[in-house]
Amino acid sequence: MKSAWALMLAAALVGCAGRAPAGQPAPQEAVKVVILNRNWATVNVFAVRDGSWARLGMIEMNGQERAQLPDWAVTGSGMVQLKVQAIGSRETYVTEPILASAGQEITLYVQPALRMTSWAVH
Repeated sequence: MKSAWALMLAAALVGCAGRAPAGQPAPQEAVKVVILNRNWATVNVFAVRDGSWARLGMIEMNGQERAQLPDWAVTGSGMVQLKVQAIGSRETYVTEPILASAGQEITLYVQPALRMTSWAVH
């Protein structure tokens, strides 16, 4: 009896895994993010949407990293912001909302002065 109950629970969990929230279709392909850090400091980069955030990575000075936006960041309207925080500094930068669709790539150019940071969608 216990094994049948455990089997039913496992089947239910597997059936629900990986689905988008109700009413929001999951994207077909992930949105990739390329981060080019030209700042003097190591930076943390976050995806931000509707009060939720996820760390995309920590990029060293003059470093480059590839990341992927979480599904929740691009479902529905697809508007997401990227937040850059310089480690060892109070300086931060947040992009305006970026419209990104499944399969696209965002390139974030972190500049020596964070306020000069720019981005492009490909």
